[in-house]
Amino acid sequence: MLQIEKRPFDLRQSVETAMDLVAARAAEKGLDLAYQCSDDTPVGLVTDVTRVRQILVNLLSNAVKFTETGEVVVSITSQPRAGNVFEVRVEVRDTGMGIPDDRLHRLFKSFSQVDSSISRHFGGTGLGLAISKRLAELLGGEIGVRSTVGHGSTFHFTMTAEAAPMPPSPHLQGREPRLAGVRLLVVDDSATNLSIVSALSTRWGVTVQTSTDAGEALDWIRRGDSFDVGLLDMQLPAWMV
Repeated sequence: MLQIEKRPFDLRQSVETAMDLVAARAAEKGLDLAYQCSDDTPVGLVTDVTRVRQILVNLLSNAVKFTETGEVVVSITSQPRAGNVFEVRVEVRDTGMGIPDDRLHRLFKSFSQVDSSISRHFGGTGLGLAISKRLAELLGGEIGVRSTVGHGSTFHFTMTAEAAPMPPSPHLQGREPRLAGVRLLVVDDSATNLSIVSALSTRWGVTVQTSTDAGEALDWIRRGDSFDVGLLDMQLPAWMV
């Protein structure tokens, strides 16, 4: 018997807490772990934070488990509904092995997995997604997946919740006068990381120039482009250094 306990919570803080639980394993595998949240998504929501985190941790754990290279990214968007109510959509995208179309229907059934080799190689009972499906429904939403073999999967769940009055974190409150006009160079082989850093820095009033290629960034500097700050990925592929 599952029940929903509604109370206000900070959505972004809860996402970060869930990601902290899988961060160590992601780091061991050399995976990038990141999240993006649309600006129009409420800072606070009124619903069951424990159940939201339970679904998210399950999806994140599976994504990290079945991804050997690349990234796992959480994306959050929302749509306003009647009154102060929003439908919030949370996506977990990975660059893992992917799932064949003819086996997707098994994912959300109890004690069912894509094939028998999954439990032998990766472990697990197949209950996590079935429970997550039930929890998403209790939160007024649904759960689903789209996948391409060899290119990864994107799981999503939605929930319906009222917005809760809650001040945003200081770093999300807009322009930062001390950083206005600062020129920032960001070099990272992950387009996702570049997008996140660029969006946040631009909000602060920073002028951002990004590249996935260290050689290109060096060419800019050689030709006389000037930057106040350089932000470089410590794990750039050897061919980029």
